[in-house]
Amino acid sequence: MRHSNCKLALTGAVVLSLAGFASADVNWAGATGNWNIASNWESNSVPGSADTAVVENGGTAIVSDAQTVWGVHIGYVAGSDGTVQVDSGGTLTSSGTNYIHMARYAGASATLTVDGGSFVSDSVIISSWSAAGNATITVANGGTITSADSISLGYIGGTGAFTIDGSGSTVSVSEGLNGDVYIGRTGIVTLDITNGGLLTNADDGFVGAKAGALGTITVAGADSAWEVGDILYLGRDGAATLTIEDGGLVRVGGKLHLARDDGGEGTLNVNGGSFVSDGLIISSELGSGSATISVSNGGTITSADSISLGFADGTGAFTIDGSGSTASVTGLNGDVYIGRYGNATLDISNGGLLTNTDDGFVGAKLGGSGTITVAGTGSAWKLGDILYVGRDGAGTLTIENGGLVQAGRLAIDYDVANDDGEVRVGPGGMLAIADGGSAANNIGAFLALLTDGTDNMVYWNGSAWDDIRNATQGTDYALDQYSDGGTSYSRVTFVDAVVIPDEIEDVALTFEDPNAIISWTAIANAIYVLQSKEDLVYDPVWSNVVTGIVGVDGTMSTTSSTTAATSFYRIIVE
Repeated sequence: MRHSNCKLALTGAVVLSLAGFASADVNWAGATGNWNIASNWESNSVPGSADTAVVENGGTAIVSDAQTVWGVHIGYVAGSDGTVQVDSGGTLTSSGTNYIHMARYAGASATLTVDGGSFVSDSVIISSWSAAGNATITVANGGTITSADSISLGYIGGTGAFTIDGSGSTVSVSEGLNGDVYIGRTGIVTLDITNGGLLTNADDGFVGAKAGALGTITVAGADSAWEVGDILYLGRDGAATLTIEDGGLVRVGGKLHLARDDGGEGTLNVNGGSFVSDGLIISSELGSGSATISVSNGGTITSADSISLGFADGTGAFTIDGSGSTASVTGLNGDVYIGRYGNATLDISNGGLLTNTDDGFVGAKLGGSGTITVAGTGSAWKLGDILYVGRDGAGTLTIENGGLVQAGRLAIDYDVANDDGEVRVGPGGMLAIADGGSAANNIGAFLALLTDGTDNMVYWNGSAWDDIRNATQGTDYALDQYSDGGTSYSRVTFVDAVVIPDEIEDVALTFEDPNAIISWTAIANAIYVLQSKEDLVYDPVWSNVVTGIVGVDGTMSTTSSTTAATSFYRIIVE
């Protein structure tokens, strides 16, 4: 079997044919043996720089020194099997334009193991080029693969497994004609980067590229990383899952596309790892795909542009769960869209945090819908500017159980003709709006801070959702002011219905000049007031010192500064 390459140059009416280089196939004949032993090859000679080395007899060719060939084929013909192993001290260079074919035809099986050595290709590394074979690539113990063109596993069906394991184990795909990496073009392929392994490629990454494809990637362990030069597609037309955990990192120089086209399914799990995008994160840009993003166990997502789920259509689910789990959106366009034209949900729970520098859109466009829940102590969504809940589409925001939403401004049901935006502040929920120092001290003043939709904000009255204007300050909610990042906010906190004991227990007073510190055993969601007066006999009025103290289960304390010769204090429940 011989391979030739011809180039045609057209200049005016003249056709110039350049005779391409023709390489000779040299076939492996041994079982398991050293590449550099002539008797292991059918030609009784070691292949050289003008030859294509073919290993497809079920044997294993081990490279332990420097070898250069024109091309390498492993498990090439239908039903064949072959292994190439490059050990420490060995370098195998394929210097020609011939593809590195692995398991090209149906039923073929190919294995490339780079165990401390180096494999260098000036062309494409590809599996299942013509039919469904099975390919395995393993890089370990500081081994390296360098490709001047793309790596594509599962090109026409087939299966593949790609592993990069251990510190110093690297795979690098330079720009060449095409610096892409395909993990499952139409086939079923896995990629595992572990224990400090590194994959870098100059252009795009495709995981589950075509219909029927399935790509599954895990990046796990400190210093384990995939650096993508431009766009990363997760489930472009096929299905894809990327899991980053235990300190792993994936960095994308361009955009992240999830489920871009009709039928695409893209999942990003950041479970104690980090995902960084220098462009936007977007789902269903051109169709009705399905996208899932999950951040947990202290994982982080950082985007230098917007996050948009359900961009043109499709569905999206975004979860940020647990203390230290964060998603941060900055850059030229720091917006977050939950349901632009499609349908999407966002759940922030158990201390998760989402921050973005600009606006938030929940149900942005006509036909789009978004549903958001922020729940649990420490859970928060902090926006730099306006939060639209039901701008032109349908949006629902629920805040409860210690969750906080903090925004520069709030617009509910911005397109009033639709009347399909609603904010629900449940028991323990907190909503804060930038007030410019106005320090709203009643619900009317607080609602005046809204841009639109005061009649679309409700609270839980114990049995049903009710207009927030019917709530009673001190019984249903407390108002306070605070500063965050130099901006002043007014905050409303709604409380549960609580059973108050006959007396407040363990009240204690200590004095640290000039402050009196009062502590007591509190009950969650009860609203406490610190009062004082200077004479128990002749002064009949207790004066409020600190109001609106929202209780938590356990010991609480508050401080009062006093210069009076004598002061008496008490804690009461509103």
